[in-house]
Amino acid sequence: IFFRFFPNPYPEMIAAPRQSILSRPIRKNAPLRNTENIDVEYEHSQARLHAKQQRYQEQEDYRRRCLEGTREEKVHLQEERRQEMQEAVTWKSSRKLQEKAHDKTVVDRSMQRQEYCQDAEKSAEAQKREYLKSVMEENKRLAEERRREADRRKVADQERERQGGSFLDRT
Repeated sequence: IFFRFFPNPYPEMIAAPRQSILSRPIRKNAPLRNTENIDVEYEHSQARLHAKQQRYQEQEDYRRRCLEGTREEKVHLQEERRQEMQEAVTWKSSRKLQEKAHDKTVVDRSMQRQEYCQDAEKSAEAQKREYLKSVMEENKRLAEERRREADRRKVADQERERQGGSFLDRT
């Protein structure tokens, strides 16, 4: 409505109208792979339908036995439920045992890892101590050598002074 009265300065910015689904071309041939797989797809769908019908039939049969069954059928259903609950309890207890065993292995591994790390730290500290000790001994040895060299020079200078007068006299 706005552009009826005022011309649009940017006609390229107007969006194109959406295409209708009705204007799409109709395919004349079905894809080849679908025609090749029709039998397989039909068999799969029939198998799914049969399985679904069987499940519904089992549920209906179970409900009928629960509501309208004979005494023997009800006793049998109670026994089935009792067995299912017993299986659930045994599965749960075995699961707990598995979880405990897993937790124990995790704890054992973490303790081993911690001990390994502590041993590595101790060995690193011992190596560092040994290195620092060797550096200290080397420094002591060098200081001793410097002191001896200084003593030798001192003795040599004293000997020179005793032997000759001054430096200028010798030249």
